Amino acid sequence: IEASYMFNGCEKLENINLEQFKAPQLEKTNSMFNGCSNLKTVTFNNFQGEKLIEASYMFNGCEKLENINLGQFKAPQLEKINSMFSGCSKLITVVFNNFQDEKLIDASFMFFECKNLENIDLRQFKATKLEKINSMFFGCSKLKTVTLNNFQGEKLINASFMFYGCESLENITFDYFKNSKINDMSYMFSYSGLKELNIRNFVTQNDINMSHMFYKCKALLKINIDNFNISSQKNITSIFSGCTSLNDINLKNIIVDGTKNTNSFFSGCDNLQSIIFDDIKVNVQINLSYMFSKFNELNTIIFNTIYFKDLTDMSYMFSECSSLNN
Repeated sequence: IEASYMFNGCEKLENINLEQFKAPQLEKTNSMFNGCSNLKTVTFNNFQGEKLIEASYMFNGCEKLENINLGQFKAPQLEKINSMFSGCSKLITVVFNNFQDEKLIDASFMFFECKNLENIDLRQFKATKLEKINSMFFGCSKLKTVTLNNFQGEKLINASFMFYGCESLENITFDYFKNSKINDMSYMFSYSGLKELNIRNFVTQNDINMSHMFYKCKALLKINIDNFNISSQKNITSIFSGCTSLNDINLKNIIVDGTKNTNSFFSGCDNLQSIIFDDIKVNVQINLSYMFSKFNELNTIIFNTIYFKDLTDMSYMFSECSSLNN
């Protein structure tokens, strides 16, 4: 059974109660309320969707929807929720208590341009089969906190643009973000309001694109990266480029076997003052020329056990660092 586009374009619909909506054979609710621009409330109490597989674009463009509770949204077979709340510009609160995501594959663009969303708790979001979260919170300019405890993501492939433009997001922690399949994290935090970032125990074996990952994070002050193992990294161009407030970088227990492109790695990080490299192993050919050139605020660089298998060029690496004294 399919209920896709069921209320598509019902612009005057304001409230709907699915409390007694028992559809055990329902498989698809794609774009079910797409374009219901005046929809304000949806009630899901005891919603039974045991065979529901797809809910993509379900509330796309519901511009007046402010709160939604998916705590009783029972859909253990659900695989796709991409763009589910895309364009819900007034959405403030989403509750995920007891949300079942065991088979979830695609959550890309889920909260795209939800400009009033401030906090989201994904502690129940284990995402063991999730592959796509690209642009998940793209343009959520008021988003302040995201809780990702228990987020596993072993099969994650694409996280590009995930927090792009989240101007109010100041802190986020990925603990034990172990992933062997991810291949794209480009622009993941670009133009966000991050002040501090902690990434620990990140492991991947795939070719991975991390270009512009923190591009133009102008509020970013400190980065702590611990136990970061990347066996095949194809692009880290401009990864910290434009982080004009960044003053402290601590890199510890880093293993890199595939990085080939480090162009503009720290370009525009004019306020960088301290860099610590602790137990770093780079097992590929690498060029570090001009890497920290003309960083006038840089005063301290600490190298503790650093290994380059094939370092080809260090010319002008610290040239004109007028404050460097340690």
